Amino acid sequence: MKIFKFFALLACTSSLSASPFTYVTNLNSNNVSVVDSATNTVTAVIPVGTNPDGAAITPNLSFVYITNKGSANVSVINTSTNTVVATIPVGSNPERLGITPNGSFVYVANVGTNNVSVISTATNTVTATVPAGSGARGVAITPNGSFAYITNNGSNTVSVINTSTNTVIATVAGVGVGPFGIAITPNGQFAYITDFGGNMVAVISTATNTVTGTINVGNNPADIAITPNGQFAYVVNFGSNSVSVINTSLNTVTGTITAGIGTSPNGIAITADGLTAYVANNGSNSVSVVSTASNTVTGTITAGIGTTPVYVAARPLPPAPTTMSLAIAQQQVVANQVQLSSQINNIANSLALGTPTGVTTAIPAGTTSSITGPGIYTGIPTVRMGPLGCR
Repeated sequence: MKIFKFFALLACTSSLSASPFTYVTNLNSNNVSVVDSATNTVTAVIPVGTNPDGAAITPNLSFVYITNKGSANVSVINTSTNTVVATIPVGSNPERLGITPNGSFVYVANVGTNNVSVISTATNTVTATVPAGSGARGVAITPNGSFAYITNNGSNTVSVINTSTNTVIATVAGVGVGPFGIAITPNGQFAYITDFGGNMVAVISTATNTVTGTINVGNNPADIAITPNGQFAYVVNFGSNSVSVINTSLNTVTGTITAGIGTSPNGIAITADGLTAYVANNGSNSVSVVSTASNTVTGTITAGIGTTPVYVAARPLPPAPTTMSLAIAQQQVVANQVQLSSQINNIANSLALGTPTGVTTAIPAGTTSSITGPGIYTGIPTVRMGPLGCR
């Protein structure tokens, strides 16, 4: 007999069962549309503050933070109930925001007060205010959480904040005449900044905090998102109703998407699997669904989208299950069975995950099964597991 502990599998099955969602801020209807990314339909509309603009999802997927430009505050949405559970006063005209990878802090750029509010997610209170440049607008945080990069639309610079000390340690010039959106590559080596007034994207080396290149795109590039593998950056061009696709290895535009993109695209987000980009169309009150495999629009969402959608935050998709063969025969196990310990039975029963303790289920050799409850399983199974990191 060989005992395998499948507690991690059971826990991951439970946590990954929820559908992925995308959150769209509707500037002039004072609400947020919740899009089920599996069906690309709006499943809820959540009232928030006045003129919601930016959105960011916590790494544990439990909360979405929304900046409200008109009411100078941040709404905190519980993703389980789709209700606002806290409202946090910040600076004047807050626009974009970013959350540290550990989920502990939210950095909010305040255009009207030229500073950044730092919110503790543990208390939902502002714990620091950091001066930035004129018209602080865009926010991106490095993957290691050490630095926050802020685009300053009025002073045409980027402020670099050390998140340990909450002080500006560098100011980068040469980013154009209206830096707006910003995204950092997954390896943390480069920051890409849209220049709304100069129709280009500036590239900053985070090692030296200097501009290493510029890339011409469409008219009035507003927002930018980078694929999880870091290979491509997608730029929405507000003035030319298009999306530019940049190859980050070459720093050149390798494609332009126009068909199916709405009027005045303003925000973009890419799902965690890198397969889909969602584009908020400010002027046509819609969201375009883009396949990154073909760089074509595969759908348009209008029902449930409010007035003047300006930004999109995509909830990460759960990884696809991985099939793992349990070569029990090769291990010369006399009695080929999987028996969950009493501790695992108790935990699984408390979660109401499946069959009662003591039930024996035969698994025919060579079949693929999903173990989701306590019990004794016999045979030589090929078990369909969750993500490898959950074993």
